[in-house]
Amino acid sequence: MINWEADLFSLPVFFNILFMNSNSFQYNLKKLQIASLLSICLLLTSACHAQSKIGIQVGKSYSKFDVINGNGYKFYDFSNSLDHEGYLFDFFYSYSLNKFFSLKPNIGYVKRGAIIKRDYGWVGFDKFSLKYFDISAALRFSPVKYVTLNCGINYNFLIRAIAYYGKDGVGFTTDHYNRFDFGFEGGVTITVKDIFLNANYFRSINPIRTIDFSSVNPNITNTVYRNKSLEFSIGYQFVISKNKKKQEAKNGDK
Repeated sequence: MINWEADLFSLPVFFNILFMNSNSFQYNLKKLQIASLLSICLLLTSACHAQSKIGIQVGKSYSKFDVINGNGYKFYDFSNSLDHEGYLFDFFYSYSLNKFFSLKPNIGYVKRGAIIKRDYGWVGFDKFSLKYFDISAALRFSPVKYVTLNCGINYNFLIRAIAYYGKDGVGFTTDHYNRFDFGFEGGVTITVKDIFLNANYFRSINPIRTIDFSSVNPNITNTVYRNKSLEFSIGYQFVISKNKKKQEAKNGDK
Protein backbone atom coordinates (compact mmCIF):
# COMPACT_ATOMS: atom_id res chain seq x y z
CA MET A 1 0.00 0.00 0.00
CA ILE A 2 1.04 3.56 -0.63
CA ASN A 3 1.51 5.57 2.52
CA TRP A 4 -0.55 8.70 1.77
CA GLU A 5 0.71 10.98 4.52
CA ALA A 6 -1.50 13.59 6.17
CA ASP A 7 -0.82 17.28 5.93
CA LEU A 8 -2.58 20.60 6.47
CA PHE A 9 -5.76 20.94 4.45
CA SER A 10 -6.34 24.52 3.41
CA LEU A 11 -9.65 26.13 2.39
CA PRO A 12 -8.85 29.86 2.13
CA VAL A 13 -11.11 32.39 0.48
CA PHE A 14 -10.10 34.09 -2.76
CA PHE A 15 -8.61 37.26 -1.36
CA ASN A 16 -6.64 35.32 1.22
CA ILE A 17 -5.02 33.34 -1.57
CA LEU A 18 -4.48 36.37 -3.75
CA PHE A 19 -3.04 38.77 -1.23
CA MET A 20 -2.49 37.24 2.22
CA ASN A 21 -1.03 33.79 1.65
CA SER A 22 2.62 34.85 1.31
CA ASN A 23 5.28 36.05 3.70
CA SER A 24 6.78 38.36 1.10
CA PHE A 25 5.41 41.90 0.74
CA GLN A 26 6.90 42.24 -2.75
CA TYR A 27 5.34 38.94 -3.79
CA ASN A 28 1.92 40.15 -2.60
CA LEU A 29 2.47 43.46 -4.38
CA LYS A 30 3.13 41.72 -7.68
CA LYS A 31 -0.11 39.76 -7.34
CA LEU A 32 -1.95 42.98 -6.49
CA GLN A 33 -0.53 44.60 -9.64
CA ILE A 34 -1.75 41.70 -11.79
CA ALA A 35 -5.25 41.94 -10.33
CA SER A 36 -5.26 45.73 -10.78
CA LEU A 37 -4.18 45.43 -14.42
CA LEU A 38 -6.99 43.02 -15.20
CA SER A 39 -9.49 45.27 -13.40
CA ILE A 40 -8.39 48.21 -15.52
CA CYS A 41 -8.78 46.13 -18.68
CA LEU A 42 -12.31 45.21 -17.64
CA LEU A 43 -13.18 48.87 -17.07
CA LEU A 44 -11.76 49.83 -20.46
CA THR A 45 -13.74 47.06 -22.08
CA SER A 46 -17.03 48.18 -20.58
CA ALA A 47 -16.39 51.74 -21.77
CA CYS A 48 -15.65 51.02 -25.44
CA HIS A 49 -17.77 49.96 -28.40
CA ALA A 50 -15.86 46.78 -29.11
CA GLN A 51 -16.24 43.67 -31.16
CA SER A 52 -17.04 40.65 -29.01
CA LYS A 53 -16.97 36.91 -29.68
CA ILE A 54 -17.94 33.73 -27.88
CA GLY A 55 -16.58 30.27 -28.43
CA ILE A 56 -15.61 26.86 -27.12
CA GLN A 57 -12.34 24.94 -27.05
CA VAL A 58 -11.31 21.38 -26.16
CA GLY A 59 -7.89 19.84 -25.80
CA LYS A 60 -5.25 17.94 -23.83
CA SER A 61 -2.97 18.88 -20.96
CA TYR A 62 0.45 17.41 -20.18
CA SER A 63 1.45 18.16 -16.62
CA LYS A 64 3.66 17.44 -13.62
CA PHE A 65 4.23 18.82 -10.13
CA ASP A 66 6.90 21.46 -9.61
CA VAL A 67 8.32 20.19 -6.29
CA ILE A 68 10.51 22.01 -3.77
CA ASN A 69 11.67 19.45 -1.22
CA GLY A 70 12.20 20.63 2.35
CA ASN A 71 15.91 20.44 3.23
CA GLY A 72 16.43 18.22 0.20
CA TYR A 73 14.21 15.47 1.64
CA LYS A 74 12.42 13.70 -1.21
CA PHE A 75 9.04 12.38 -0.12
CA TYR A 76 8.08 10.98 -3.55
CA ASP A 77 10.15 10.39 -6.66
CA PHE A 78 8.13 12.48 -9.10
CA SER A 79 8.68 12.22 -12.83
CA ASN A 80 10.60 15.15 -14.31
CA SER A 81 8.60 14.99 -17.56
CA LEU A 82 5.22 16.48 -18.36
CA ASP A 83 3.85 12.96 -18.70
CA HIS A 84 0.55 13.17 -16.82
CA GLU A 85 -2.12 13.36 -19.52
CA GLY A 86 -5.39 15.17 -18.87
CA TYR A 87 -8.01 17.00 -20.87
CA LEU A 88 -9.71 20.36 -20.87
CA PHE A 89 -12.68 22.18 -22.28
CA ASP A 90 -13.98 25.67 -21.71
CA PHE A 91 -16.22 28.45 -22.92
CA PHE A 92 -14.94 31.96 -23.49
CA TYR A 93 -16.07 35.49 -24.25
CA SER A 94 -13.56 37.68 -26.09
CA TYR A 95 -13.65 41.50 -25.95
CA SER A 96 -11.70 43.47 -28.55
CA LEU A 97 -10.14 46.52 -26.88
CA ASN A 98 -8.59 47.86 -30.08
CA LYS A 99 -6.90 46.61 -33.24
CA PHE A 100 -4.18 44.76 -31.35
CA PHE A 101 -5.45 43.96 -27.84
CA SER A 102 -8.38 41.96 -26.50
CA LEU A 103 -9.48 40.49 -23.18
CA LYS A 104 -10.63 36.88 -22.95
CA PRO A 105 -12.32 35.49 -19.80
CA ASN A 106 -12.88 31.69 -19.69
CA ILE A 107 -14.79 29.19 -17.61
CA GLY A 108 -14.34 25.45 -17.96
CA TYR A 109 -12.75 22.24 -16.74
CA VAL A 110 -9.16 20.99 -16.70
CA LYS A 111 -7.40 17.92 -15.31
CA ARG A 112 -3.78 18.22 -14.17
CA GLY A 113 -1.54 16.00 -12.07
CA ALA A 114 1.75 14.11 -11.81
CA ILE A 115 3.32 10.68 -12.30
CA ILE A 116 5.27 9.02 -9.45
CA LYS A 117 8.15 6.63 -10.01
CA ARG A 118 7.54 3.91 -7.40
CA ASP A 119 10.38 1.88 -5.93
CA TYR A 120 9.18 0.71 -2.51
CA GLY A 121 9.00 -3.07 -2.55
CA TRP A 122 8.53 -3.28 -6.33
CA VAL A 123 9.13 -0.88 -9.18
CA GLY A 124 6.23 0.79 -10.96
CA PHE A 125 4.39 4.04 -11.57
CA ASP A 126 1.56 5.72 -9.67
CA LYS A 127 -0.14 9.05 -10.25
CA PHE A 128 -2.10 11.91 -8.74
CA SER A 129 -4.89 13.48 -10.83
CA LEU A 130 -6.47 16.82 -9.90
CA LYS A 131 -9.77 17.83 -11.53
CA TYR A 132 -10.48 21.57 -11.52
CA PHE A 133 -13.26 23.98 -12.33
CA ASP A 134 -11.26 26.65 -14.12
CA ILE A 135 -11.87 30.41 -14.23
CA SER A 136 -9.31 32.46 -16.12
CA ALA A 137 -8.76 35.82 -17.81
CA ALA A 138 -6.14 36.52 -20.48
CA LEU A 139 -4.91 39.69 -22.10
CA ARG A 140 -4.29 38.95 -25.80
CA PHE A 141 -2.00 40.75 -28.24
CA SER A 142 -2.29 40.23 -32.01
CA PRO A 143 0.84 41.68 -33.69
CA VAL A 144 0.08 40.15 -37.10
CA LYS A 145 -2.85 38.50 -38.81
CA TYR A 146 -3.61 34.94 -37.65
CA VAL A 147 -1.23 35.08 -34.63
CA THR A 148 -2.18 36.06 -31.05
CA LEU A 149 0.00 36.06 -27.92
CA ASN A 150 -1.78 35.36 -24.61
CA CYS A 151 -0.94 36.01 -20.96
CA GLY A 152 -3.21 35.90 -17.94
CA ILE A 153 -4.19 34.38 -14.63
CA ASN A 154 -6.09 31.22 -13.66
CA TYR A 155 -8.19 30.63 -10.59
CA ASN A 156 -8.98 26.93 -10.19
CA PHE A 157 -11.40 25.26 -7.75
CA LEU A 158 -10.56 21.62 -7.02
CA ILE A 159 -13.46 19.31 -7.80
CA ARG A 160 -11.69 16.06 -6.91
CA ALA A 161 -8.17 14.81 -6.22
CA ILE A 162 -7.54 11.14 -7.05
CA ALA A 163 -4.57 8.93 -6.13
CA TYR A 164 -3.94 5.92 -8.40
CA TYR A 165 -2.00 2.83 -7.44
CA GLY A 166 -0.54 2.10 -10.85
CA LYS A 167 -1.05 4.62 -13.66
CA ASP A 168 -4.08 2.73 -14.92
CA GLY A 169 -5.04 1.10 -11.63
CA VAL A 170 -7.83 1.71 -9.15
CA GLY A 171 -8.06 5.28 -7.89
CA PHE A 172 -9.38 6.70 -4.63
CA THR A 173 -10.12 10.22 -3.43
CA THR A 174 -7.47 11.99 -1.38
CA ASP A 175 -7.95 15.23 0.59
CA HIS A 176 -4.30 16.29 0.79
CA TYR A 177 -4.57 19.04 -1.84
CA ASN A 178 -5.69 22.64 -1.44
CA ARG A 179 -9.13 23.50 -2.76
CA PHE A 180 -7.89 26.54 -4.66
CA ASP A 181 -5.06 26.89 -7.15
CA PHE A 182 -4.04 30.36 -8.33
CA GLY A 183 -1.56 30.60 -11.21
CA PHE A 184 -0.48 32.30 -14.42
CA GLU A 185 -0.54 31.23 -18.06
CA GLY A 186 1.02 32.30 -21.35
CA GLY A 187 0.90 31.03 -24.88
CA VAL A 188 0.12 31.53 -28.55
CA THR A 189 -3.02 31.13 -30.68
CA ILE A 190 -3.21 30.59 -34.45
CA THR A 191 -6.59 31.60 -35.91
CA VAL A 192 -7.87 31.00 -39.44
CA LYS A 193 -11.35 32.42 -39.97
CA ASP A 194 -13.29 31.17 -36.93
CA ILE A 195 -11.19 28.09 -36.12
CA PHE A 196 -8.14 28.35 -33.87
CA LEU A 197 -5.32 26.26 -32.40
CA ASN A 198 -4.01 27.21 -28.97
CA ALA A 199 -0.86 26.27 -27.00
CA ASN A 200 -0.50 27.45 -23.37
CA TYR A 201 1.91 27.06 -20.47
CA PHE A 202 0.47 27.10 -16.94
CA ARG A 203 2.16 27.24 -13.54
CA SER A 204 0.76 27.62 -10.03
CA ILE A 205 1.80 30.62 -7.95
CA ASN A 206 0.48 29.36 -4.62
CA PRO A 207 1.34 25.80 -3.53
CA ILE A 208 -1.33 23.20 -4.24
CA ARG A 209 0.02 21.11 -1.37
CA THR A 210 2.27 21.76 1.62
CA ILE A 211 3.86 18.97 3.66
CA ASP A 212 4.57 20.46 7.09
CA PHE A 213 7.53 18.98 8.98
CA SER A 214 7.44 21.48 11.87
CA SER A 215 5.88 18.97 14.26
CA VAL A 216 8.81 16.61 13.63
CA ASN A 217 11.63 19.14 13.39
CA PRO A 218 11.01 22.92 13.39
CA ASN A 219 14.32 23.45 11.55
CA ILE A 220 13.17 21.54 8.47
CA THR A 221 11.55 23.64 5.75
CA ASN A 222 8.26 22.50 4.28
CA THR A 223 7.93 20.56 1.03
CA VAL A 224 5.60 22.25 -1.46
CA TYR A 225 3.99 21.19 -4.74
CA ARG A 226 2.80 23.41 -7.60
CA ASN A 227 1.08 22.51 -10.85
CA LYS A 228 2.95 22.93 -14.12
CA SER A 229 1.47 22.02 -17.51
CA LEU A 230 1.49 22.45 -21.27
CA GLU A 231 -2.02 22.62 -22.72
CA PHE A 232 -3.05 22.29 -26.37
CA SER A 233 -6.55 22.89 -27.70
CA ILE A 234 -8.64 23.48 -30.79
CA GLY A 235 -11.71 25.67 -30.82
CA TYR A 236 -14.36 27.57 -32.70
CA GLN A 237 -15.54 31.16 -32.21
CA PHE A 238 -18.16 33.44 -33.75
CA VAL A 239 -18.87 37.15 -33.60
CA ILE A 240 -21.87 38.29 -31.53
CA SER A 241 -21.21 42.07 -31.57
CA LYS A 242 -19.28 44.05 -34.18
CA ASN A 243 -17.26 47.19 -33.61
CA LYS A 244 -19.72 50.07 -33.66
CA LYS A 245 -17.50 52.53 -35.55
CA LYS A 246 -16.68 50.01 -38.26
CA GLN A 247 -20.33 49.08 -38.59
CA GLU A 248 -21.36 52.77 -38.92
CA ALA A 249 -18.66 53.36 -41.56
CA LYS A 250 -19.82 50.31 -43.48
CA ASN A 251 -23.44 51.47 -43.38
CA GLY A 252 -22.40 54.97 -44.51
CA ASP A 253 -20.76 53.58 -47.63
CA LYS A 254 -23.99 51.97 -48.76
